Amino acid sequence: MAVTSVIWNMVFNHFFEKFEAKRKLKRTIGVRVLHAIGFEGGLMLATIPMVAYAMQMSIWQAIVLDFSLTMCILVYTFIFQWCYDMVEAKLGIQPEAQYSN
Repeated sequence: MAVTSVIWNMVFNHFFEKFEAKRKLKRTIGVRVLHAIGFEGGLMLATIPMVAYAMQMSIWQAIVLDFSLTMCILVYTFIFQWCYDMVEAKLGIQPEAQYSN
C-alpha cells in the first residue's frame, strides 16, 4: 500500500498542479480542501481492495475501516499541504509558474 500511495501522490499532484495552472487558481483554503479530498478519495479507491484482501474482510468492512482512517489522515494531509504552501511562499517559490508554458 505504501508504494501505491507514493505513486498516487506523484500522479495526483502532477495533474492537480496542471489543473491549478490551467485555471489560474490561487492556493486558498478551498483549493487545499479540494486537493486533500481528491487525493484521499483517489487513494481510497485504490486501497480498499488491498485492505479487504490483506485483512480478510468484506469490501464493506474495508470501506468502513478505510473511511475511518482516511478521515484522520485527511486532516493531516490538509495541514501538511497548507504548511508546504506557506514554506514555498516564504522561499519565494511560485508553483503556478512551473506550468505557464
